Amino acid sequence: MAFGIFVFFAATGAQAQTIKQPGLTLEAKAWNDIQIQGDRGSTLISLTGFDLKPKPRAKTIGGIVKETTTSDGLPALEVDYTLAAPDGVESPVKLTALLVLKPGGVDVTYTVANLPDEADIGQSMFGRRLANGASELPTEKYGLWKRHAHGGQPQEHMDGKLVRYQIGDQVIALAFDSTNRVNLGWKDGRAHHVGFVKSAEKPGVQTTSLSILLTPADWPAELVSARWQTRPVGLKLTTPQLYNWWESVPGKPAAAQPELTLNAKLANTSGTTTRTIVINHWIRDFAGNHVSRATRDIELAPGQLLNEAIRFRPASDSIDPTRDIFFAEVSIADKTTGEELAFARTNLALLPPHEFKGTSAESIFGIAAYWPFPDETSVQRLMERMGVRWYRQGNTHDYKNITALRHTQIPKKTYDEDTAAGDKWIREQLQLCVDHANPAWEFGNEINYAVMSIGMGDTVKDQERTKRIAKYLGWVKAIRRIQKEMGAPAADVKILSVGLAGMDVKFADAIQDAGGWKLLDGLAIHPGRGNFTPDYPVSKPWQTWTHGAYGNYWNYYGSVRTAANLVKKYGDTPQKPKELWLTEVYACAFPNSFWEDSLRHGAENAILSFGLAMSEGVKALMWYQLFDSVHYDKLGVNPKDREYYFGLINRDLSFKPALLAYAAAAEELDQAKFVRWLKFPNTTNGEESKTRGLLFDSPRGPMTILWDRTDGYVLSEKQKDFASPEPWIDEWRSRVPTTLPLAHGQTTLTTINPIGQRKQVPADADNKSTVTLKLTGAPVFVYGLDVTKLK
Repeated sequence: MAFGIFVFFAATGAQAQTIKQPGLTLEAKAWNDIQIQGDRGSTLISLTGFDLKPKPRAKTIGGIVKETTTSDGLPALEVDYTLAAPDGVESPVKLTALLVLKPGGVDVTYTVANLPDEADIGQSMFGRRLANGASELPTEKYGLWKRHAHGGQPQEHMDGKLVRYQIGDQVIALAFDSTNRVNLGWKDGRAHHVGFVKSAEKPGVQTTSLSILLTPADWPAELVSARWQTRPVGLKLTTPQLYNWWESVPGKPAAAQPELTLNAKLANTSGTTTRTIVINHWIRDFAGNHVSRATRDIELAPGQLLNEAIRFRPASDSIDPTRDIFFAEVSIADKTTGEELAFARTNLALLPPHEFKGTSAESIFGIAAYWPFPDETSVQRLMERMGVRWYRQGNTHDYKNITALRHTQIPKKTYDEDTAAGDKWIREQLQLCVDHANPAWEFGNEINYAVMSIGMGDTVKDQERTKRIAKYLGWVKAIRRIQKEMGAPAADVKILSVGLAGMDVKFADAIQDAGGWKLLDGLAIHPGRGNFTPDYPVSKPWQTWTHGAYGNYWNYYGSVRTAANLVKKYGDTPQKPKELWLTEVYACAFPNSFWEDSLRHGAENAILSFGLAMSEGVKALMWYQLFDSVHYDKLGVNPKDREYYFGLINRDLSFKPALLAYAAAAEELDQAKFVRWLKFPNTTNGEESKTRGLLFDSPRGPMTILWDRTDGYVLSEKQKDFASPEPWIDEWRSRVPTTLPLAHGQTTLTTINPIGQRKQVPADADNKSTVTLKLTGAPVFVYGLDVTKLK
């Protein structure tokens, strides 16, 4: 560091320290009044003090400011703060700040030293004061797209977070990089949370960094970040439609469908260099056809912003141009070197309008969880188009056609520890059920799940299982007593079992053995699934299946079928039949993991999940969940955590193929009733047919779901460096010609693929009473069969 001038801002009238860069000035009027000013001389934001907490707790009470220069020649200010504990005694903990002024921003680093070993400063806040009239813009969590090392699905990696404020016609941003575990919700008018990182080399030292940036008002976060992190270009993909969703024109060809638009916003984010780039894009449909692709060279001056509009329609030979999902990528390469500088992906969807006829009393289609992105009205419009009729936790009065349940955890204490408080809580919950028109209360969640080395199934220690069930039933008994005391309508609220993680037969049996089943109105389970098709094991008795919370324990149809059998085994309450609820069902699409679904398999498996549930008389199936990410990091980025990939909608609010599958299943199963499994003749060598079929009676006529299991039930094998295939690639190896009987008077069959695309298949040329379909592991809906011949 260069020699600096020390100034202790204790006396009134001390001289301010001022350093400048083009467009920005950093002026320290006092240790707790360090102002960042724009080129017009007005103060945009000021840094004040610092609040260290919770352990040790200390606040800044003074400081010394030093003007200095960094090793790379940038002007900076250093602040050596004085900290005091809550009792006013000066703290031995040392806090310093380094503020480096750069063109367009200030890099701020706080360093805390002399921390005790037991220190926890995870709730610390830095003081900041915004200019009068500043308004907060939407917070941005943004990712950087990266290729998979082994050719699998590209993923977004955490690139940072921006908290932006509009001040007049200027925008200022607090920028946190991917290492800063900042909680964006912890802020008020005077301070903002910041996350510290422990030093690996220096015990008792922790640091945190952020930048304060003056950003172009029309630059999205991805471009701001590219410039901030000194990348040569920035790229952001958007569309003019919310959820990248267009409404198609029913019955019209591709040329008459609406034009879809993909907007690519890119900028030369290098400081001084004009750059010639190659911009390339491709867009594929679900079948893999290119509907648009092009490459061209562009010269961009430093800081130049370019908006590219890419317009297209469905392929002219699309089997159904009224609905499709399009997978888009835009990439930027250096013209001279050929090096890829940036790329980004998104999906666009085309769906026809549709009005569902069935009510929640006739439908099993539900959602387990969602957040109002971008707002509640928009989400409800989408769920209405999807055919959602159930929601796991909410107020029924808030929805047009959705019935909401109540779902709570079990209180931490046993009921007997404080019966008065317990009774009060139960009455409040039951009253909420009444006020919110919740017909059922799912009480508890996955208490059979692994915690502190306690497993599931036969791995749960008997003593611990007994303890958990005793606590659970203590509360359930109290709920039932209070329901009687309150009378109707509270007494009419159904009490569902704790939602079991997987079909944990031993846990369910233990509830029954403890007298719990007679207290419940239904069984709630979460039939998790690994790398198996949902119908595994169709032809294998459950009794031969090995229980345990590993491998094929996470098996969908086996779990559902066993649960249905348990409901029958445990028995019904007179005049009030017990029900089976699937309150969490999913098709997790965690990329490049053999255990989870590919994006295409996710769509296929959604169809089968609903069809199989209806075949077992399930009351409702709650899909987990609508949006990617997790409740504590909504729309966040984490490429290593599968919990971020359970949604039907991507982090950028574009649809996955599974959302179109959900809508397709809801349409075709609307007001449908399950009739039976179809029976297909054995093969010529006497082996059991691999063809599978479910028959439903619907207002549109007899309808079947057909698929084939020649390729087996295992979707993907475990292997090193597993790479997920692209979503337009059909992974099924076998295309099995299957001759089917046409219904009397029919000359064609109507088939509907997993995303709802309809196709007419003509009768066989040599036999007009049959039609031959090439079936795969992907299910198809079929209308027009003579099902009397498939017994």
